Amino acid sequence: MAVSLVEAIVFRVALGAWIRRAYWRILAANAVSTLTGGIVLAFQDAIIDASGIRRSVPDFVRGYVWVSLVLISLYWAKSVLVEGFIVSTRRFAEQFATTRRRLFRTVVLANLASYLFTGPLFYLVTRPTFGHLQLSKETSWTVNPDVPVYYIDAQDHFVKRITVAGQDRQTVIPYPVTGYIICGRADAYVYRGTDQYLYVLRSLNFTPIRVTNTSERFYMPSVGLSPDQRRLAFVQPSNTDEYPNTWRLRVADLDNGRIDDAPNLTIETWNPVVAWSADGKQILVSNGDTKVVAIQAAPPWPSSEQERHPPISSLAESYTHGSKEALNRGFYNQFMEDTQREYRVEDYPYLGSRVWVRRRDQTVLTVTNDYGFLKLGWPTAHSPSFLPKGAEFLLEELGGVYLVGIDQRRMSLLVRGGGYAMLTPRFRVGFSTAMASTGPASDPGP
Repeated sequence: MAVSLVEAIVFRVALGAWIRRAYWRILAANAVSTLTGGIVLAFQDAIIDASGIRRSVPDFVRGYVWVSLVLISLYWAKSVLVEGFIVSTRRFAEQFATTRRRLFRTVVLANLASYLFTGPLFYLVTRPTFGHLQLSKETSWTVNPDVPVYYIDAQDHFVKRITVAGQDRQTVIPYPVTGYIICGRADAYVYRGTDQYLYVLRSLNFTPIRVTNTSERFYMPSVGLSPDQRRLAFVQPSNTDEYPNTWRLRVADLDNGRIDDAPNLTIETWNPVVAWSADGKQILVSNGDTKVVAIQAAPPWPSSEQERHPPISSLAESYTHGSKEALNRGFYNQFMEDTQREYRVEDYPYLGSRVWVRRRDQTVLTVTNDYGFLKLGWPTAHSPSFLPKGAEFLLEELGGVYLVGIDQRRMSLLVRGGGYAMLTPRFRVGFSTAMASTGPASDPGP
């Protein structure tokens, strides 16, 4: 209504028309114009994508100023056309003793005046803020400069390694992957190729070993490489369900290619975790939320089951490290919060996604893509993990891995890619060493 009043005032100045007489016609035209604005809105995200500003958070925040000018111009042109069609009629022109052409020029001028108000308002309510952090594309300010970070590159989908300071970038798996785990002392890797096959890449042999095909929905922590790097344990679905929850354990001999099944063993859980004992004599597999099956890693495959608390997802001690795995690139998020000293970082991965940093239950920092009229954001911010030193953590957002400094209120792009992992306890895949006991369930183990 305020916009219609501004335009009516322009009609008063330009044509000498009574404001009341012009107002109601303009109000009706604006109502129709608002409804047709849905056409521009439908293409709004496509326009933003075409601009290329979503390459990174800094690009998005800084580039949106210019993209919003394009969007405002499109909305203004739409308003001129729609309102001009409704207002610039012969009958309405006769009421003001003017021509339709002059009436249309007045509509153009009136919309220009109204958009001097609505244009800045549009920008302010739609601009991305990301918590009003200081944004950059360099991470040399970190207090963890030498910590290595593994990630899947956004362009070639190779697994690469880089330090948090952005130095010493190296390719460690020169093949496109959809998931991976780091084994031993980062001298071997198991990865899932784009052909859905599992491969093992050892540092002493630069030719990957193709092991087996995987199901469409596969969970990389369901794979474990033995400490001697000669055997690979993994699970495969026992049925053809779209979302399988029963599995069989298989062990592949990488020297001769033979694959054995562990008989009389059914794993019942959504996403089983597989690991090896430190001596390589046992395979540990999660079964349900809190149970672990310990299996002798050789025929006749005797096994026992134990129950431990807390749930499997919080236990960590093994020889493999993996990224925060997404199930079939879906929204399954393995790690949603992390703690370090007095800080706790929490990830809310759904609509309105954001990452909170809390200190003594007080929110001190929020990372969120507040793009849109309702400030809901996109479901992209996820996987926060503290670094060893200082109040710094990594997260994934908008197709990249970012370094966030809590004290500096700073967020910097480390790499374009995702599925990052570090050689820290948080990224270990497996169970505590107490699970290696083969005693009865009541036996607490060593």
